[in-house]
Amino acid sequence: MIFYIYLIKAALITVFVFSLISCKKDQTGPDVNAVQVISDTPSFVEDFNDPDWENNNGATVWHQASWMQNGTQMDVNRCQAIDGKLTLTVLPGEPYRGGSIQTRKDDWGYGRWEARLKPSNVPGTLNSMFTMDWNGATYEEVDIEFLTYTFGENEGEVHFALHEEGQTNYWWQDAPLDFNPSDGFHIWAIQILPDSVSWYADQKRIRTVVYNDQFRLTSPYQFFFNAWTKETWIYGPPADTAIYEIDWVKFYPAIEN
Repeated sequence: MIFYIYLIKAALITVFVFSLISCKKDQTGPDVNAVQVISDTPSFVEDFNDPDWENNNGATVWHQASWMQNGTQMDVNRCQAIDGKLTLTVLPGEPYRGGSIQTRKDDWGYGRWEARLKPSNVPGTLNSMFTMDWNGATYEEVDIEFLTYTFGENEGEVHFALHEEGQTNYWWQDAPLDFNPSDGFHIWAIQILPDSVSWYADQKRIRTVVYNDQFRLTSPYQFFFNAWTKETWIYGPPADTAIYEIDWVKFYPAIEN
């Protein structure tokens, strides 16, 4: 009888321990230990080809910013779909005036963002694509940023960065390029997985950061494009109107392998 009592107690303890593990896993969000691969099929595609984009996807899928970002005043008139491309414009001089857009959906997860982009060739602006947990307030962020003053003949730089609350610029790098990003359209990508973040240009991986005990992306987020300026770092404002063009953007979700 005593043996059976101990056996029942052991079974109850086992169930209790597994219950704690399950609760902890639910509370910490995504299963960061799951092996995931990128789907071959995008779950989201935006090509900006709708002639009434402003009143359709422009109003229901995206927020066109009309507020201040990084000291630059954004306006919907500087965030327009024109001839099948999203056009973000930074105006010359002061006050600083630019354009910005972000998804209304704020619970994107692991996956790969691809966009066909042509940054401005006018020095003094920053053109970006990035992810950010704004509503959740962890401020986890993954950036591709083009500082247009770095562009030259057949060369340039792209700025990659990772941020989170309390760790602004946790990691960043200015990656040299053997082409000028403003000379034509190129496909840029951010790939966010449970173990790492990678950045790509024209399907070629440029950088990867593997997570560690100090940094790991787990929060859902929004996706952004913006164009802005300031005097420090970006060396703005631009002397002429600067136009950033986005041909299309796609999201390929991560799936468990």
